[in-house]
Amino acid sequence: MLPNFRAIFTESRTTEEQRAVSNAAVFKLVTHLLLIAAFNVLRKSVAGDLPAPPSGGLMGSASMASLAAFLPPLPDAPGTVLITDDIRADGFPFLHHFLAQSCAADVPASTALISFSHPRSHYEAVARKLGYTLRPQSFLFIDAIPLIPLMTIPAISATSEPIAKNQLAQLESHLAAIVANTTSGTVAAGSTLFIDDASSLTAMGIPATDVFSFIATSARRLFPRVVVLLHTDSLTAVAPEAVHALADLADCVVEARGLDSGFSEHASGRVRVLSRSSGGDESRDLLFLVSESAVRVWAPGNR
Repeated sequence: MLPNFRAIFTESRTTEEQRAVSNAAVFKLVTHLLLIAAFNVLRKSVAGDLPAPPSGGLMGSASMASLAAFLPPLPDAPGTVLITDDIRADGFPFLHHFLAQSCAADVPASTALISFSHPRSHYEAVARKLGYTLRPQSFLFIDAIPLIPLMTIPAISATSEPIAKNQLAQLESHLAAIVANTTSGTVAAGSTLFIDDASSLTAMGIPATDVFSFIATSARRLFPRVVVLLHTDSLTAVAPEAVHALADLADCVVEARGLDSGFSEHASGRVRVLSRSSGGDESRDLLFLVSESAVRVWAPGNR
């Protein structure tokens, strides 16, 4: 049995000494709690509170409403949306902004997603967190991940490039067959094809110019509207002209990038939105924050 150290020390002190020790302990505890409260108040006053997202909006979700308040809707068909991001800022919230709008239409196979990045369960989990549903009757998921080992080129060279082109042609035929079997050969006029992410094709050894042709022609033959997510870190360095060509082709360009000042707990990154219409181009620079179950977008200076 352990000795009672408190009783031992108490017996070794006089009444006045014991009272002084007790008062000092209470003083230290109160001082510690007051400092914690003061630091919290100071932190909030310096950082400011993030703005509450607009009420209402798509699917009754605060995240979707915040995105819809600042981002344009899907363009009229035929149309193309290009979403780019980098390693410091993920463009997935903006992909889901357009995905939620497309899935809201209660039309069979109105939305198709070709994914080189994640399984179907990933998109369903993110959709639930953001407050919308990938409806089985209108959502066609094409898992391209199993195709990657079959398409990977060991080394990119003058002799391997024709092989890569042939593999892209095989991919086009495979995807066209899936769409034809699922939609009885036709798709609705307002249907949308999503590609996440197209830059994976260049990692397989397929030339960037052929990836551009696949998006600009083959993909648009499958669906009248196309939304493409590109991770531009490596693609911009290898083939900047392909990224610029896709941006020129798109009716809407959403460019997510990291903060110029580095990491911040109050913002995940910046996003530039360029919308093209017959009335001219409109560009907006915004900030966004991605948390565990919400996405907030706001204009700089309007926190």
